[in-house]
Amino acid sequence: MFDFISNKKAFGLEISDFSLKAFWLKKKGNNYEIVSYNRLRIPKGLVVEGEIKKENEVALLIQEIINSARPQKITTPYVISSLPENKTFVRIIKVPQMSKQDLEEAIKWEAENHIPISIDDAYLDWQILNKKGKDIEILLSSAPKDLIDSYINVFNMAKLKVQALEPCAASKGRALINELNHQDSEKAYLIVDIGASKTVLDIVSNDKIYFSSSIFTVSGNLFTKKIADMLNIKESEAEKVKVECCSPKISEKERKILDSIHAVLDNLALEIRKIEDYFYQDLKNKNKEFEILICGGGSSFFGIVPYLSLKVKQKIKLGNPWINIKLDKPLELNHGESLTYTEAIGLAIRGANLKTYQIK
Repeated sequence: MFDFISNKKAFGLEISDFSLKAFWLKKKGNNYEIVSYNRLRIPKGLVVEGEIKKENEVALLIQEIINSARPQKITTPYVISSLPENKTFVRIIKVPQMSKQDLEEAIKWEAENHIPISIDDAYLDWQILNKKGKDIEILLSSAPKDLIDSYINVFNMAKLKVQALEPCAASKGRALINELNHQDSEKAYLIVDIGASKTVLDIVSNDKIYFSSSIFTVSGNLFTKKIADMLNIKESEAEKVKVECCSPKISEKERKILDSIHAVLDNLALEIRKIEDYFYQDLKNKNKEFEILICGGGSSFFGIVPYLSLKVKQKIKLGNPWINIKLDKPLELNHGESLTYTEAIGLAIRGANLKTYQIK
């Protein structure tokens, strides 16, 4: 949403509290080539709730992830990154039809009623979604100036040029939602991203971000802790057990492992039902279909999808971050590994198709 350069293709870089993930795609006709990808754990405290606390150290780690990417290092200096969902504010607003010059001023005035921080302390970006009758429907994005300035400063220190920054929901939607259905205004997608320390839930429909929220009662780390407690082993050992579990023919030990995380998944199912109710009742979208997609590093744990489907009483699908990509070579990453890169892949898709993302 926050565009800075419009004519250079870029790689995608996701920054989270615990890791960096980079992905670089190149377009070759109708196909894509995976040029480079990499994932790097970062020490605790460098990034906290999406805010970069130690810019010098993060910049050095960005240089490291670029130089150690496989199968070759990343050589483009242009980058697209995402902004943390808890620091970005996305709203759909309506204003009367007017000239472009007047529209820019009207959006600034209207933004003051929709963002929780002072407009003087925020950067704004917007795009026209629809023109209906006498009204214009606008997708408004805002983020704190100090947050964006910090990200830009870190990238500059890492000798990179920022192509764009966007809400993470946009990146994940681009990777997971079939582009053939993306323009179907009668369908909405709840993207459930189970990460290391939290789960992020986003509602995306027809390029609109309706909702974004985080919960800390469901996470990959919590799965690991529950397994460690149940088996009375160290969390480092439990992490290995979690990765290796489970086979299609579930053993008694594997059944106990799955049972140990059911209480955590019950919390997630409850949250999903609340969000569905909010979408249909408060946002008045009774005519829309609703599809739930799961992604993130904690999503491929065997048994999560069928268990949640039973609890929510609706079919839930494990996401496919390659649904919109035709690769020119066989994929080296397995499905579980691919799901950890969902957001970075969405950023990389945008970076490979910059002609469709010109600045207004």
